Amino acid sequence: MQDPSPTLPLLAALRGEAALAIDCAVHHVEADGSRRPKVFKGWQIEPPPREQTTLVKHHSLRAVTTRHYHGGEHLPAVQINGRTVAEASFTLVMPKTAGPG
Repeated sequence: MQDPSPTLPLLAALRGEAALAIDCAVHHVEADGSRRPKVFKGWQIEPPPREQTTLVKHHSLRAVTTRHYHGGEHLPAVQINGRTVAEASFTLVMPKTAGPG
């Protein structure tokens, strides 16, 4: 089975050595419909100039006690040194809960 995780090929077009802080920000939908970003720290790398590096990040959406997910359009983004360099979106559809019987 193919891994459905998104990948981001990163080509370092740098002159000399440079450290990169690469993080994943997910703009989650809140209960009122607004979005709030949560930044997940990723990697601290020093890629060789003009060489491609592929990074893979898995982000689970399972229920946890510290975060409650809401349906709607969520926006994951890749940040390098604090600046957004790539973004996407996905729609989270929540299961309907049974009402009082």
